[in-house]
Amino acid sequence: MKAAIRDYTVRSNVLGVDTSGDYTTIDRFTLDQLRTLLKAGLLDPEEQQNEAPTIRELMEFMEKWPGVYAHGYTIGGERDDARVSLEGLACAEVDVTQDLLRAFVMLCRGADELDIEGDLRAWWD
Repeated sequence: MKAAIRDYTVRSNVLGVDTSGDYTTIDRFTLDQLRTLLKAGLLDPEEQQNEAPTIRELMEFMEKWPGVYAHGYTIGGERDDARVSLEGLACAEVDVTQDLLRAFVMLCRGADELDIEGDLRAWWD
């Protein structure tokens, strides 16, 4: 399933920002937002950012570790490649436990950038 998002209105309402432009950076996707986008057919759970885990895998990780959130971008509804892309995961230091740190490193070990001192952050180019 390739989720083409021609009507960006629902997507914008769910994310709380205008996503009608060509490219909109989203610093924090919550699991609830992603679930809503998925239910609305505006998110492809099998899509992935290059070598990143699939959106489904990232959402499953976020479900297991509630302090973790995703980051990424949207591509505007007027383009042929309209989509929501997740580029990585992050977590505030206050929510990091040793178990979460181990799981985060295992999942994100192939990321292009991996920060595990203080706040956690993984990014796939």
